[in-house]
Amino acid sequence: SVATRWIQVNLCPFSSLRERERMIKAMRTWAEINLNTYVVPLYQAWQQDGFLCLQMHLCEGGSLLSYIEHLEKEYLWKEKHLWRCIGDVMTALAH
Repeated sequence: SVATRWIQVNLCPFSSLRERERMIKAMRTWAEINLNTYVVPLYQAWQQDGFLCLQMHLCEGGSLLSYIEHLEKEYLWKEKHLWRCIGDVMTALAH
């Protein structure tokens, strides 16, 4: 069994059919690269009351955003952290 979490992606209901289609296209792309070891696994995506919801693997280390916020809060943010984040993102994109 794998720990999962679900999140609501958009903060407001879809404002147009075009926005909804754009989000669905993004989820299909994510599903295509889902087996990459550098991408958080997406298990399921659905629309509910105009919102896009995702069920994805729960990362014990937290999100990139929580990592950055922690560094900023503790005044630990240094250039080396930025380069690590950029490197991780580029590695994921390269695969």
